[in-house]
Order: sequence, then structure tokens, then C-alpha cells
Amino acid sequence: MYFCDNCNQHHSSQESFHKHYTLGCDNFTTKINLPTEGDDDFIVFKNYQNQIEKPFVMYCDAEAFTTFEKHDDTKNTFCYQHHKDSAFCYMLVDRVENKSELKVFDNKLDYLKGIIKVAIEKCTLMKKSCDEECEEYHPIKMTKSDKERHKCSTHCSLCKNEFNENE
Repeated sequence: MYFCDNCNQHHSSQESFHKHYTLGCDNFTTKINLPTEGDDDFIVFKNYQNQIEKPFVMYCDAEAFTTFEKHDDTKNTFCYQHHKDSAFCYMLVDRVENKSELKVFDNKLDYLKGIIKVAIEKCTLMKKSCDEECEEYHPIKMTKSDKERHKCSTHCSLCKNEFNENE
């Protein structure tokens, strides 16, 4: 087994490792440093304020009564119970407006229409909000280290194409 010291990827052959390394892995510092055994035996998450929250969550539920079915003893597999729909509900938790909404239905078709309608409405509002946000210019905040790496870069980190002086 061959391990790349730069990015911690493993390779089964020296040829594969050499190919990986010469294709540009040495240009990037992507190694992940994991805690050593005994020092920190667990991972602690912090800076929860930096996580991206979902703007809304929908919890859906359906209830049914079960009735037993007669079955044919001559078959190996059979249906032994039947589910009869009884009630449906969903709860929408909106973190943007900080509210929740519970809807209960006794009809499956109305329930499905309700879920679809609310989901479409929320997604449309999110798209509108994203469009408005994208119209504003927000400069990227870079650390001193980020700026140094940016000045030294010769290739795009996404498409791997070489930078053109005219661009």
C-alpha cells in the first residue's frame, strides 16, 4: 500500500501512486491531520454558528388500520394483512419566519396535494430570495494565507485548467 503524504490518498501500486503524484497532487496541501490515538479519542464539533441551516423542514406522517386477510395455504408467500388509510398530516417548520404549521387530512389525495403545494411555495420563495441575494456583490473574505496561495496559483482548483494571462 502506498500513501500520499500530501493528501492521504492510498494507492495499491507504486505506478498508481507515481501517476497520482505527478498529475499535480504536489501542488496542493490537502492533507487531513487526524488526532493520534490516546490524545483525542473523539471529535468535538464547535462553531455551530457557521453551519448552514435548512430554511424549512417538512415532517410527514400517514396512519392506517390493519385488517387481516384470508390466505391460501398452498402458496409459499401471501398477503396476510391490508393497510386501510385513516389519517395523514404534515408539519412544516419554517426557520426563516420562526414558525410551524400543522395540517391534518382525512383524504390521501388532499394530503398529497397539500404537501406538494407547500413544498412548491417554499421552494419558490427560496429561489426568489437566492436571486435577490445573488444580485448583491459580496467580496470574498480571505486570510493572509489564502491571499498568498492565491497569488502563487497557476491552475484553477475546480477545472484544473492553467490560468491565462489575458484573463
